[in-house]
Amino acid sequence: MTALSVNINKVALIRNSRKGENPNLIEYASACINAGADGITVHPRPDQRHVKPSDLPGLKDLINKHTNIEFNIEGNPFEEAKDDYLGLLELVKRSRPHQCTLVPDSTDQLTSDHGFDLNKNQEKVYKVVRELRAHGVRSSLFLDPDLHKFDLPQKLVSIEWSSIQVRMQNHGGKNNLIKFLMLTKTQHPLLNH
Repeated sequence: MTALSVNINKVALIRNSRKGENPNLIEYASACINAGADGITVHPRPDQRHVKPSDLPGLKDLINKHTNIEFNIEGNPFEEAKDDYLGLLELVKRSRPHQCTLVPDSTDQLTSDHGFDLNKNQEKVYKVVRELRAHGVRSSLFLDPDLHKFDLPQKLVSIEWSSIQVRMQNHGGKNNLIKFLMLTKTQHPLLNH
């Protein structure tokens, strides 16, 4: 299990705003790995303000030079392809990361500010998770731990995710997180051992 995966999107954002190759994304990813990171996370977006699709092969090559370093690509699997952005699932198929974190943000969002609503998206998300698994890629879901919204743990069991990323902002703090994790752990077969 990866303990620390460093998201290098903001390094790419600075590089892109300077319209060059400085700071060098591969050098920063390498520095993170050398400093003890267990993984590198990137979030290519259709507007290409962060990591670009053209960055992915170099990052994958870097990570392949190391043992036990995870490559995680995150993004919205339902965003349309645009220019060099081929769509998240196509980028994942080509890059073959260890994990893909599914995040329901839209292109115009500054940052990810909500998790998936499985009441609305369960079947669509499940289809994506199955497709990722067919390509040998683990899935992680970005979720809000809102226990009043729906029966999240039961829905998660049916989706067969590999991990979850819980967004804590404005969701009841530590006590709600503990309740969410306890329910999820007792109801998910991968965690109930």
